[in-house]
Amino acid sequence: MTTLDHNESSDMQEIKNEEIVIKETLMWIDSSTKVENVITFISFIAIIILTICTGVIGTPSINSQKSIRLFKESNIQRLSFDAAPISSYNRFISFDIYFIKNDPSKAINVPVSFEYYIECSSKDKTINKTARTYSGPVLGDAGDNLTHPFYLFNDRLIDYQSIEIVCVMDKTKLPDFKGIVIYTKLGTHDQTTFQCYFRFVYSAFEFYSIITLIRKMRKDSHIFLHLEQKLLIPLIVCAILSNNPLYIFHAYNPGHLYFFTYALGSALFEGCLCLGILVVFEYIRQKNVKFDLEFLFSKLIYCSCIALSHFFYKLHYAIGTYSNPQITGHSVTEFILREIEVLLLCGFVVWAFILFSKCISSIDITERSKFVMYSYANIVTLIGIILFSIIGNAFNLYQDTPLIEVSEFVFSNVFVLMMIYFHWPYSILYEQDYLDEANNQ
Repeated sequence: MTTLDHNESSDMQEIKNEEIVIKETLMWIDSSTKVENVITFISFIAIIILTICTGVIGTPSINSQKSIRLFKESNIQRLSFDAAPISSYNRFISFDIYFIKNDPSKAINVPVSFEYYIECSSKDKTINKTARTYSGPVLGDAGDNLTHPFYLFNDRLIDYQSIEIVCVMDKTKLPDFKGIVIYTKLGTHDQTTFQCYFRFVYSAFEFYSIITLIRKMRKDSHIFLHLEQKLLIPLIVCAILSNNPLYIFHAYNPGHLYFFTYALGSALFEGCLCLGILVVFEYIRQKNVKFDLEFLFSKLIYCSCIALSHFFYKLHYAIGTYSNPQITGHSVTEFILREIEVLLLCGFVVWAFILFSKCISSIDITERSKFVMYSYANIVTLIGIILFSIIGNAFNLYQDTPLIEVSEFVFSNVFVLMMIYFHWPYSILYEQDYLDEANNQ
């Protein structure tokens, strides 16, 4: 190893130290074999499939129930529904209502008006009792026994043990209907447990990785990182913030603050994730490129727009928890904010694939292995973004399932895990020098 002259300035010594550490410490992606690459391909795909299947198929997120109430002989109908026992661990509860048509073959578009009361109780004590009025059109398709559903109540902060909803209607003003159906949706305990467990596991592994990485690259009270490793640090930090490893505290003691912190953390992570993908493709295309402000400016601006659109979308959701009744996904404002984010993500995907096509035409043969591994990580993540963040959100698919939420979490965190694995340091030059010396002897 090179001996440093202590008469030299500390800055010069630090530069020499950095050169020595960087040269003597390779990353996994710099020396991986074809067999190791194949094993890596299979392993990370298996992690994605296993986690999604566990979170979607193995742990349903919603318990739903339809309760039918037919009109009685009296004009004033008092129809009640309840849900108990429930707790904060259920995450949310909602009630939607359908009207049962007298003539299923007839299409319906009529105005209705009725009152309904909601009473939340805990240990035989009423916590909250509110009265509301619904007034608006009811739509029904020809050939369908039920009308289209519409929203009555939604709560994402459950601090009670039972809830009852009572609908009061005048039958004489509802000649086209013979009853109603209340559709109750309640979050499951299993899905809450899944989120607590996997948020903590992924975050703990990422936190352990960043601490170990810094320790491995520390020398003479200084930390010397490869350029790729320096870019990896903010990605890991944002992933941990977005995952919220202490989600279990929110599960047992829900509060409005969680929704605001999640809006900020998830926005930072999405922006950082998109920036990371673009930078990786540019790094492959332009070997030894300097990551200065000029190089990063356009990418930072666009990815910041994506992060801001995601933040405002989630912020609107967080503010909605204060409203009475709470704002749901049926809000026009929430729909517009979601579509803005989707459009920006579409532009990002197009940009990423343009860079990928340029990489293919300009790749250095000596960088082929690194190109394959980086492209694998980026394209797998882009597929997840296209399927769930773009198509799933744009067309409001996979309703009443955790597929979008779980899949977005898995694809983004597996990208972070792949970047950690690719850039993991291990010293091999010392071992190689020792083997060469032994062979010579």
